Amino acid sequence: MKKTSGISIGTSSILVIFVLLCLITFATLSLATAGADYKLAVTATSTTTEYYNAETEAVRRLEQLDFVLRPCAAAALGEDEAAYVASAYNTLAALPEQCTLDRGPGNTLFASYTVQINAAKEIQVRLQITLSGNSPRYSILRWQTVNTAPWVPDENLPVWQP
Repeated sequence: MKKTSGISIGTSSILVIFVLLCLITFATLSLATAGADYKLAVTATSTTTEYYNAETEAVRRLEQLDFVLRPCAAAALGEDEAAYVASAYNTLAALPEQCTLDRGPGNTLFASYTVQINAAKEIQVRLQITLSGNSPRYSILRWQTVNTAPWVPDENLPVWQP
């Protein structure tokens, strides 16, 4: 009987099967990652669209306030700031848009409004109505995105507890 040396057919078959299993595993992981990336992209697109739609609405309301305050500032050009603030208060109170007016110390007038982004977020805007020569008719004190949903901590982290 003659003995042969070298690699037999069985070893090469096992190697081919191992390489195929590795390729199938990597393909499955790539497919799962692509699906997760697609879901993340859809969520990011939706969130960005909601935010910019709300931002556009907030700017539109600010433009409306500016348009309404322009005649008040022109009418109060030769008058004192108290007359301008009273005129601005009466004009802004008559607006159909939701706008909260607050009087501060002295002749200070604040206007606030919010614009919903989604069920959990909103843009809050706060303005100080001013009259000082050629300066703007308002100062933006706050233009901020705020979470309105209650915070719920994620407590399902699978950590080993002895």
